Amino acid sequence: MIRLTTQEHGTTSPISATELKTVLDDASYLHLERHPFGPLPEYERRIRTDAEPAFTVYKMAADDGFAIQVRASYFIGVDWVIPGAVSILVLPKVERLDMPAMLKRVLGVADAVKEFDGLLSVRHWEKPIPDAEDCDRFLLFVAAAFLKITQRIVRKGLLKSFRTEEEIFRYRVKGKLRVSDTLRKMRFGDPFARAFCSPQSFDDDTPANRFLKLVLRRMHSVLAARSKALGSVGRILADEATRLLRAFGEVSDIRTWRSSETTPAVNPIFTEYTAALQLGRKFLLHEGIGAFKKAEREPRRILPYWIDMAQLFELYVLADLRGNAAVRDVQYHRLFKPGGEPDFLVDLQGPEIPFECCVADAKYKPKYVNDELYKDDARQLSGYGRVTKVIDWMSARGHSDRKHIIPCLIIHPDQSSENKHVDFSKLRPLKHWEDFWKIGIQIPHQQASKGLDEGNSEA
Repeated sequence: MIRLTTQEHGTTSPISATELKTVLDDASYLHLERHPFGPLPEYERRIRTDAEPAFTVYKMAADDGFAIQVRASYFIGVDWVIPGAVSILVLPKVERLDMPAMLKRVLGVADAVKEFDGLLSVRHWEKPIPDAEDCDRFLLFVAAAFLKITQRIVRKGLLKSFRTEEEIFRYRVKGKLRVSDTLRKMRFGDPFARAFCSPQSFDDDTPANRFLKLVLRRMHSVLAARSKALGSVGRILADEATRLLRAFGEVSDIRTWRSSETTPAVNPIFTEYTAALQLGRKFLLHEGIGAFKKAEREPRRILPYWIDMAQLFELYVLADLRGNAAVRDVQYHRLFKPGGEPDFLVDLQGPEIPFECCVADAKYKPKYVNDELYKDDARQLSGYGRVTKVIDWMSARGHSDRKHIIPCLIIHPDQSSENKHVDFSKLRPLKHWEDFWKIGIQIPHQQASKGLDEGNSEA
């Protein structure tokens, strides 16, 4: 098997025809050989119809006939390029990215939990990939997200519902009397000694809570076993799992779970439960194939998965704006027909801020640290600023001059910045553009001695 590695928006080294011939069967190799030079659409990985492909594959000329090359976008993860033959690992651009710290802030906002479903995609129907390094990265992401969402559930209180039990009572009836069972097993001489009943109870011992308890128990076991490899972050997550398990003391245990079983259903209005159940299933699917066990005889395997870093950064910025003292109000992904769906409409307050309202967009493009405005981004934000209903929203909040240009702000990652929050007093104007601004924000990252860097040798 050939394994490729690159970073977001990176390009892998070319794979020559000679290398491909050693891992492909004759039919697959002949198909590639006959394909014209250029993109290979059938091999690209598209996660959502409204997003860029996670990667695209190109065929190019080479000394031995042809070669293929893979270009990644803003997704990170691991997947098959050619099933069973060529895999790719895409790493974050930010070195030692502290994913648990990002998720802790992101999932503290209710809006972010609703959007979490599209953030992580697991292709559970495909063949697992031998990839020991990325198993721990995936574990940290899923564990941090699941525990944070479960923490929100526990704070609100576990979901309760009615459930029917079957019990035998002596000389009394509770709930619905099961007449046929009672008559069939009636004793001669003492006919009412036993009454078969179906009483109802209203408590938190529900299928959804039992499933969450199962995931918590297994997640704690995995985190505790992998604590040396995961470092301090893993130990913190294991302790949090222990604390959360105490809230499930009255919930029954599930001893076994099969991947063919369906996840317990809950009302969609309980967004935290929906997100936690989906994450719990993804964790159990990986645990079932041995993704989190210590590798001894053969490398650990992982199911193909992708994390949308552009959306994660967008939710990170949303969480920051929600708690920002300079922000009076922020509208997230408000749909205007026609006109589109801007990331943020922001209503601001403060003496050092150059405007009262703006259209803001989170651009996961570190190049904005040194580069000026890209034309496509300028067209996008300028278009939002010309929508009548956007102007109406601004006018109602102090931007009274409808003929004035609406300010546009780009928020981008900047690891060299000291700003860990969006500081509206440090906005930088963009050259050659009227009322276009940008601000960098630092994404959390680990110190070199923490997390995955601490014990990779154990994998």
